[in-house]
Amino acid sequence: MKIGRVLESYSSQRNFTLRCEHGEAEVAFIGRGCVKLRVATSLKEDGSWAVVREDIGEVKVTVNDDGDGLVAGDGKVVVYVDKRSCTFSFTFNNAEFCCDASPIELWDGGFTIRKKIADGEHYFGFGEKAKTFDKRGCRLVMKNTDPQCYNRNTDPLYKSIPFFIALRKGFSYGFFLDNTYETVFDMGFSDPTVYTVTANGGEAKYYVIPGPSPSEVIEKYTLLTGRTPLPPLWALGYQQSRWGYKSADQVLRIIDEFRRRDIPCDVVYLDIDYMDGYRAFTWHPKRFPDPKGFTREAMKKGVKVVAIAEVGVKRDRNYDVYREGVEKGYFVRRRNGKLFTGVVWAGGEVFPDLTREEVREWWASLYIKLLREGVSGIWNDMNEPVYDNLVMVRRPRIKIDDVVFY
Repeated sequence: MKIGRVLESYSSQRNFTLRCEHGEAEVAFIGRGCVKLRVATSLKEDGSWAVVREDIGEVKVTVNDDGDGLVAGDGKVVVYVDKRSCTFSFTFNNAEFCCDASPIELWDGGFTIRKKIADGEHYFGFGEKAKTFDKRGCRLVMKNTDPQCYNRNTDPLYKSIPFFIALRKGFSYGFFLDNTYETVFDMGFSDPTVYTVTANGGEAKYYVIPGPSPSEVIEKYTLLTGRTPLPPLWALGYQQSRWGYKSADQVLRIIDEFRRRDIPCDVVYLDIDYMDGYRAFTWHPKRFPDPKGFTREAMKKGVKVVAIAEVGVKRDRNYDVYREGVEKGYFVRRRNGKLFTGVVWAGGEVFPDLTREEVREWWASLYIKLLREGVSGIWNDMNEPVYDNLVMVRRPRIKIDDVVFY
């Protein structure tokens, strides 16, 4: 269903809202030429898991009606809305970009966005993808999987980021879809003149981020979604990691061998083998009997220790993390109230509901034990949901359609 023609419009200092035949749209100017656009049958209260701030610059918006359309601008970017179809186009420094090829379609809770591909335009980004560097002509799925082995044509992989940079001669812009549902970006794969964005749920909400240079796009995008803190100096050195080391003695021997061969090494990573029965935040009592002594000895040799922490919690009533999480209702549940369980390494795990602030605070507090034992860094593993597509041995397919996050 297309949203239809514009019936009414309302404007404020930073945005304007459109009431259409079959839905609503909102255009918000967030500063520095960036624009947020939302379209739905009925707009709900706005929220985001990804955006940390939207006021990234001073804004003063003007909106004019030329009869067939609305012309809105903030002094840097101009948004044109064709009132007959509620289609959108953008102009920045006289460069037209990110223009709708057809109206946004809304269907069964999902949506499809279609944009014109400009002459000489190329696309880069999307997270962890094994395809060509330039994604023009590719079809890309935003749905995390853990394929273990893959080739150039395998898609999707482990990390999906619905953001890309469009680049053509003299101009670039960013496109960020703020939606957590499974999404397909068809970047001219089906039609070389159009790229489409189709999601199977959620609101059609995206940000348009003009550069004009790629570095300016990244600067604005990271203002919007947050920037990684500077790492400690030691984290910039060589870091040794593999699956996996069976004992503290083995790790120390490897450190000695690096030193004997005069090979620089600043960090050694511990995979799941250091744990007691794959229980997060524990040490195996025989293979790693003295965690503080082990990390102290590694430090004497000039090497920091980073330990993995799995987000899957072993189902074991004698395991304090599992017991506390169950007692306080911190784990993800199905709609019928039962715990959502999966199979990772321990043979049966539950998962903290990290959409809740109190659960995030609890989970973060568990790292203190590792830090007190001399660990210098944490390797957060398995923190992207992959369970509805697992085909590995010991990891059966798991239906997650009825999982509830509170």
